[in-house]
Amino acid sequence: MVSLDKNFVETMYSVEGKVALVTGATGALGKVAAKAYGYLGAKVMLTGRNSAKLQELVDEFKAEASNAITLQQILQKLLCHHHLPRALFTVE
Repeated sequence: MVSLDKNFVETMYSVEGKVALVTGATGALGKVAAKAYGYLGAKVMLTGRNSAKLQELVDEFKAEASNAITLQQILQKLLCHHHLPRALFTVE
Protein backbone atom coordinates (compact mmCIF):
# COMPACT_ATOMS: atom_id res chain seq x y z
CA MET A 1 0.00 0.00 0.00
CA VAL A 2 1.27 3.47 -0.91
CA SER A 3 1.54 6.04 1.86
CA LEU A 4 0.73 9.64 0.94
CA ASP A 5 2.14 12.62 2.75
CA LYS A 6 -0.73 14.90 3.84
CA ASN A 7 1.22 18.08 2.98
CA PHE A 8 1.93 16.76 -0.51
CA VAL A 9 -1.75 16.05 -1.13
CA GLU A 10 -2.85 19.43 0.25
CA THR A 11 -0.27 21.23 -1.89
CA MET A 12 -0.98 19.20 -5.02
CA TYR A 13 -4.73 19.79 -4.90
CA SER A 14 -4.80 23.26 -3.39
CA VAL A 15 -6.88 25.96 -5.12
CA GLU A 16 -5.49 28.73 -2.91
CA GLY A 17 -4.76 31.79 -5.06
CA LYS A 18 -5.97 30.13 -8.26
CA VAL A 19 -8.93 31.28 -10.36
CA ALA A 20 -12.00 29.06 -10.49
CA LEU A 21 -14.50 29.74 -13.28
CA VAL A 22 -17.94 28.59 -12.12
CA THR A 23 -20.59 28.40 -14.83
CA GLY A 24 -24.21 28.24 -13.74
CA ALA A 25 -23.41 30.00 -10.47
CA THR A 26 -27.00 31.22 -10.12
CA GLY A 27 -28.23 27.63 -9.78
CA ALA A 28 -28.13 25.60 -6.58
CA LEU A 29 -25.14 23.41 -7.47
CA GLY A 30 -23.17 26.24 -9.06
CA LYS A 31 -23.64 28.41 -5.99
CA VAL A 32 -22.44 25.64 -3.68
CA ALA A 33 -19.42 24.99 -5.91
CA ALA A 34 -18.58 28.71 -6.04
CA LYS A 35 -18.82 29.04 -2.26
CA ALA A 36 -16.64 25.95 -1.78
CA TYR A 37 -13.92 27.32 -4.07
CA GLY A 38 -14.06 30.68 -2.30
CA TYR A 39 -13.83 29.00 1.09
CA LEU A 40 -10.76 27.07 -0.09
CA GLY A 41 -9.03 30.32 -1.11
CA ALA A 42 -9.66 30.52 -4.84
CA LYS A 43 -10.54 33.70 -6.67
CA VAL A 44 -13.94 32.90 -8.14
CA MET A 45 -15.27 34.12 -11.49
CA LEU A 46 -19.03 33.63 -11.72
CA THR A 47 -21.28 33.24 -14.73
CA GLY A 48 -24.99 32.54 -14.91
CA ARG A 49 -28.21 33.51 -16.62
CA ASN A 50 -29.64 35.70 -13.87
CA SER A 51 -27.60 38.88 -13.40
CA ALA A 52 -29.49 39.91 -10.25
CA LYS A 53 -28.69 36.57 -8.58
CA LEU A 54 -25.07 36.88 -9.71
CA GLN A 55 -24.76 40.26 -8.06
CA GLU A 56 -26.34 38.88 -4.86
CA LEU A 57 -23.76 36.10 -4.87
CA VAL A 58 -20.89 38.56 -5.36
CA ASP A 59 -22.25 40.59 -2.43
CA GLU A 60 -22.34 37.42 -0.30
CA PHE A 61 -18.71 36.74 -1.20
CA LYS A 62 -17.73 40.28 -0.21
CA ALA A 63 -19.56 39.92 3.13
CA GLU A 64 -17.56 36.74 3.78
CA ALA A 65 -14.28 38.43 2.70
CA SER A 66 -13.94 36.08 -0.27
CA ASN A 67 -12.87 37.17 -3.73
CA ALA A 68 -15.46 36.89 -6.52
CA ILE A 69 -16.31 38.74 -9.71
CA THR A 70 -18.75 38.10 -12.52
CA LEU A 71 -17.78 37.71 -16.15
CA GLN A 72 -20.04 40.68 -16.92
CA GLN A 73 -18.04 42.86 -14.49
CA ILE A 74 -14.78 41.86 -16.17
CA LEU A 75 -16.16 42.75 -19.59
CA GLN A 76 -17.45 46.07 -18.25
CA LYS A 77 -13.98 46.89 -16.90
CA LEU A 78 -12.48 46.05 -20.29
CA LEU A 79 -14.95 48.36 -22.00
CA CYS A 80 -14.31 51.24 -19.60
CA HIS A 81 -10.56 51.01 -19.20
CA HIS A 82 -9.50 50.00 -22.68
CA HIS A 83 -12.16 51.84 -24.68
CA LEU A 84 -13.12 48.72 -26.60
CA PRO A 85 -16.19 48.88 -28.85
CA ARG A 86 -19.35 47.52 -27.23
CA ALA A 87 -20.07 45.54 -30.37
CA LEU A 88 -17.26 43.15 -29.43
CA PHE A 89 -19.22 42.02 -26.37
CA THR A 90 -22.82 42.23 -27.56
CA VAL A 91 -24.60 38.89 -27.62
CA GLU A 92 -27.94 38.65 -29.36
